[in-house]
Amino acid sequence: MSGFKLLSRVWLLTVIMLSSVVVQAENASVTDIIQTSNKKSERNYISLGTALNEFRSVKMVLVEVTFDEDDGARQESTVARRFPVTAQTYALYGTIGTYITDQVKTELRYGTGIVSDRMLNAMDVNINYWFS
Repeated sequence: MSGFKLLSRVWLLTVIMLSSVVVQAENASVTDIIQTSNKKSERNYISLGTALNEFRSVKMVLVEVTFDEDDGARQESTVARRFPVTAQTYALYGTIGTYITDQVKTELRYGTGIVSDRMLNAMDVNINYWFS
């Protein structure tokens, strides 16, 4: 990234942060902001986001399975070993929560995979969903 792009992004983020502070200062006194920002109990919140899940250093062993015609015994022979194999998946998640007290909160989380990956054209990697 060039120095100009980096400097312009830092400048833009600084302007956005300072403008939000000025808006809060105009709407309420500094004492009100300090007193209300410290109290978390009985507040609700919603959070949405994306997650990158990166699987690194996976050892993949590909085997060929054959069955003996006489006794039906299973036989495996290694075709290939690959290390390290990597994969990346992306997911969307949402969180709904509430503060019971200032220190205790409860949350409901749900997420689902949106982009899957395939390792060596042999195995799909994806996060279907999670719920907690």
